[in-house]
Amino acid sequence: MKLSECLAGIEYTGQIDEDLTIRAIAYDSRKVTPDSLFVAIEGHRTDGHAYVAQAREKGAVAFVVAKDIPLDAPRIKVQNPREALSVIARNFYGAPSEKLKIMGVTGTNGKTSITHIARDLLSRMGYPSGLIGTIHNLVGDRELPASVTTPESLELQALFEKMIHQGIDYCVMEVSSHALSLSRVDHVDFNVGVFSNLTQDHLDYHKDMASYFDAKKKLFTLVEHMVVNLDCPYGRRLLEAVDKQHLTYGVAHQGDLWATQINYTPEGTEFTLNYRGGTYGVRTPYLGEIYVSNFLGALGGLLGLGFSIDRLLAATGGLRPVRGRLERVLNPLGAMILVDYAHTPDALKNLLQIGRSLTKKRLICVFGCGGDRDKGKRPRMGAIAQELADLTIITSDNPRSEDPRAILKDILQGMPPEAKNRQLEVDRRQAIEMALTVAAPGDAVIIAGKGHETYQILGETVIHFSDVEVVEEFFERMNRL
Repeated sequence: MKLSECLAGIEYTGQIDEDLTIRAIAYDSRKVTPDSLFVAIEGHRTDGHAYVAQAREKGAVAFVVAKDIPLDAPRIKVQNPREALSVIARNFYGAPSEKLKIMGVTGTNGKTSITHIARDLLSRMGYPSGLIGTIHNLVGDRELPASVTTPESLELQALFEKMIHQGIDYCVMEVSSHALSLSRVDHVDFNVGVFSNLTQDHLDYHKDMASYFDAKKKLFTLVEHMVVNLDCPYGRRLLEAVDKQHLTYGVAHQGDLWATQINYTPEGTEFTLNYRGGTYGVRTPYLGEIYVSNFLGALGGLLGLGFSIDRLLAATGGLRPVRGRLERVLNPLGAMILVDYAHTPDALKNLLQIGRSLTKKRLICVFGCGGDRDKGKRPRMGAIAQELADLTIITSDNPRSEDPRAILKDILQGMPPEAKNRQLEVDRRQAIEMALTVAAPGDAVIIAGKGHETYQILGETVIHFSDVEVVEEFFERMNRL
């Protein structure tokens, strides 16, 4: 591709050879290949401008920058290289999102469940689809690793191109507040945007809830059709702030999609769906009210893509639970053991309320909080566990660079000093095994925070760690005794 074609739609200064051939785009100097266009992005930890010399040595032939650089090479100076990268990536890959029908889902909680439910429904209706999100990225049946919820614009447009080459027409994707703030999705052609909810999280980045809401709101300036959860006050605020064609859903509030007569069982949920004057009996394998809401969000998104309610509901038979989201681990003890990604105050509260509804005996909770993240939610989560669980074992999540004991101390600030229904165990494996050791038949054991993750970040070290595997290995050892 010619350099001029890569830069189409970008305001810049600098003298360039418009016919210069560009064979690759890179913003990481380690990934530069010959004839690359290097985009110098200023990040939170590193500044790409410091690596232009290395990029030149590896074969970069032109540079998009915001600062003056001492380099004898074509320099394209822009106001914001990250915003420019979003345009360049779209140009380089031929605007692939124009050829897809894309449903974007944003919110503090529920993004992963809504996108996986929607993709499962598409599959059962016979439509191969792509998925971009927290657990993994999927191009049809091909699974690709995901390091962040929403990739940088360059990787995102590359994924869209792969989907087009596979003959895929639909993509469902999680859209994080970070991605919206950092212009990763500015040039994605969204058909539908789904808003699940907004509760405290990421305030280490956004600083306050108003800024967090503004980041989420940005998605709905990019979509054709909005689907909004009326049960969340921020959802109702979103409808006032953005005037677009929309569909609403709710459990506590009557939306266009409204669930009533809900019956929860250990095997799933049954409810009556009310939609445009019709009523429909629905049965899903998902547990708890929050997952009724997530199911409605997925339905709403697919309705926004043009599918009929009858066709969607006909595809619900055989839906599968989402990995790491209220994932039930079968065991010989006869306890209800659930592994979930809940790592915010609201998500933990919902999770423990579901756990309480599933047992007439004890509710045991194992959880921790991630290091180098919003510290304000730690005491709140401690208070929630103290209130709702019969026994809470506080442990490590991903401590990252923080002292794990300091994180536990922050969580304890939300619990009365005299509380006796809590224990501390820094080692997460030992904490889980402690919960399983004291659990009795009929108890509910909730292991929260990591869900699908198969790693733990301890300082600069990343080790293999899976909550589900720890549970399974515990009972395997017990069976051998």
